[in-house]
Amino acid sequence: MDIVFVLDVSGSVEDDYRLTMNFARKVVAGLDIASGAVRVGAVAFAAGINGQFYLNQNIGRQSGVIDSLDFRYIGGTTNTPLALTTVKNNHLTGSRGDRQGVDDILMLVTDGYSNVDQDQTVPLSDQLKSSGVTIYAVAIGESPQMSELYDIISEGGNLVSLTSQSDISDVADQLLDKLCPN
Repeated sequence: MDIVFVLDVSGSVEDDYRLTMNFARKVVAGLDIASGAVRVGAVAFAAGINGQFYLNQNIGRQSGVIDSLDFRYIGGTTNTPLALTTVKNNHLTGSRGDRQGVDDILMLVTDGYSNVDQDQTVPLSDQLKSSGVTIYAVAIGESPQMSELYDIISEGGNLVSLTSQSDISDVADQLLDKLCPN
């Protein structure tokens, strides 16, 4: 599979920023990156795109992917539509390492409070799903906006909640079981 993490580093996740990064690293640690079966990219966003790496970077290098998941907390507004557009236009392309015939996964880690062009969040996620991308969401924090996240995901079982550091292993294992059932 080709999986792109979309990581919210906006103001509304200030208290949960480390939770987001630690969770993404834990999931990556459970993926079969070394064999080349899985490629990973990532986008960190707030009002703009605050960092990213592509599917064709760190191929076969699990430690390289984990080390690359070190985005800074930025704060500010939450422009989820920009992040989704960036994945669609810049990450899920052959020139950036997306492979034909391989499942495309988008893993959105956020509190679900889009506040820039929020009316575009669901239509953009629908476009991605229509093009064959499976979308998972991880609702972080004590009071995430679940209605937006339910509208973004591909299926009901593709949404999990993460509220504390002590839950990271269990939630990561739950998602890895869905991503890699064999």
